[in-house]
Amino acid sequence: MKKHFIYLSAFLIVGTAIMADAAENNPPYIIPVNADGTVTKVGDDYPDKMQMTAGDDGYYLRNVEIDYGFIFYAQSASGSSWTNYTLTSWAVPLLMTLPNPLAISMSMADYIRVDTKGEYDISFYERNYTGQGYQLFVITPSSAPDEKILPPNIFLVDKKGDVTEIEGQDGVYTASVTLPSEFVVSYEKKNNIPVFIYGPQNASDTKLADKVKVPLDYGMNTASYFTYSDDDKLKAGETAIVSINLNEGDESIMVTTGTPTGIGMTEADDVTVAVSGGEIVTDRDVYKEVYSVSGARLYGGRDMRVGPYPAGVYIVKAGDVVRKVSVR
Repeated sequence: MKKHFIYLSAFLIVGTAIMADAAENNPPYIIPVNADGTVTKVGDDYPDKMQMTAGDDGYYLRNVEIDYGFIFYAQSASGSSWTNYTLTSWAVPLLMTLPNPLAISMSMADYIRVDTKGEYDISFYERNYTGQGYQLFVITPSSAPDEKILPPNIFLVDKKGDVTEIEGQDGVYTASVTLPSEFVVSYEKKNNIPVFIYGPQNASDTKLADKVKVPLDYGMNTASYFTYSDDDKLKAGETAIVSINLNEGDESIMVTTGTPTGIGMTEADDVTVAVSGGEIVTDRDVYKEVYSVSGARLYGGRDMRVGPYPAGVYIVKAGDVVRKVSVR
């Protein structure tokens, strides 16, 4: 079972007796969207709608054929009214295998877009059960129900709600940023919804120091904001490299002083850094260090050619300059 499903279950706050009461109501429907962004309607009915099944902690529907997108369609307990649900206005685009937030929609045109046609398993969780303040849903490819797909971007969200976005690749996120004073690590642009947050593995492990890796854990210590060690180089408002790894077993955050250049061949002052045959190469005799994006120090010395390294992104510090390079 995917880790995010396991943790989402841990967020549920009511027992099966209450869930049983809910199951006596009307489980929501899923209505697929056509190529033109509309849903098929005949009279007052939607003939393509598929009703979800009540489970122990929510509603689910397996092997749903989705070509372009879908919308949730829910009937009130009395049966007298209907409600449409789609992604909240502030949500990032649909994320596979992760909980996504829902909001009421006034129009069927506000559907949830799916980029790849296929069969999907979809679960729906009411806010009364999750305690998150929002209805949530999870969508997973039916052909790979245990697959874990990490988000394309991650966010540092401070106490005021200001957001610093970090792009990633294969679950690794690295960027030169202006350090916020206090922040949480979230895959949505929110700081107060635990189901989106990766907190420190240990609640007391919140003070970041230069080049010190701090373990992260999804859904843990979500109210603990990261700050900086009082006697360290890191200061709020200054520029540093933030490296976050969300791959299972390697979840961590590390902050490094310095400013990286772009990925590829990089030059600064009189030093050029390039990648050749999996090796990291400099054209000058300069002391350098090579780090993985997870913070592991891989090399320190003056060799002009080091490696080879597996495909991935690496941080190279040559003298006082920090560069980010990609081995492919």
